[in-house]
Amino acid sequence: MDLKADHDPLPLLDKATFIGRELPYKLITFLNRTLKKKGVIFGLKELGERAEGIEYEIRVYVLGEGRGGQ
Repeated sequence: MDLKADHDPLPLLDKATFIGRELPYKLITFLNRTLKKKGVIFGLKELGERAEGIEYEIRVYVLGEGRGGQ
């Protein structure tokens, strides 16, 4: 399968690498630091332990918009 893009490269905002069990929290912190100026904030909620691991819920918020969402 060929996955080459048929457009100019997209501009990179930021990048980071993560290792270990704290990945979900580090990922959300990274996204918030990178995208807050763009008006987007992420939230993370631990839902509990499952057979396959810890289940998380990620929420995406848009800054400056009304409260109508989910």
